[in-house]
Amino acid sequence: DLETMTSVQRVSTLPADVLSMNPSDYLSGNPFFCEKVGASACSGLKLAPNGKKLYGSNRGHDSLSLFDLKDGRVSLETVFSTRGQTPRDFYVDAEGRFVVALNQDSGSLVTFMPSGQEAGVDFQTGYAPVCMIAL
Repeated sequence: DLETMTSVQRVSTLPADVLSMNPSDYLSGNPFFCEKVGASACSGLKLAPNGKKLYGSNRGHDSLSLFDLKDGRVSLETVFSTRGQTPRDFYVDAEGRFVVALNQDSGSLVTFMPSGQEAGVDFQTGYAPVCMIAL
């Protein structure tokens, strides 16, 4: 029931140092974010399979955020570059072994370990990847 819901916490998917910056100092070259939005925008949130971590993607800042979940609260662990431009979506492996950033404007898929460490498997698609699902 929306009338009885209350907010218990509000957090940013961006690191604290970025929040104090002028957006033009950290936004990627995507004209939509630079000229129209004027800020980074979170494009998605996904829960890790173990339910203990939460990922968020930041278009404009071109990064993924990793949060720790404890006692009904979230805390930002790290923010890491997607090594591409405009993460349209990202995929979290069903077993939690890896994360794939789908960079729309650079046409790339970049894999990471759950901690944000690069896994070293990158693909140039030549297209704008927008979604990934497991079959």
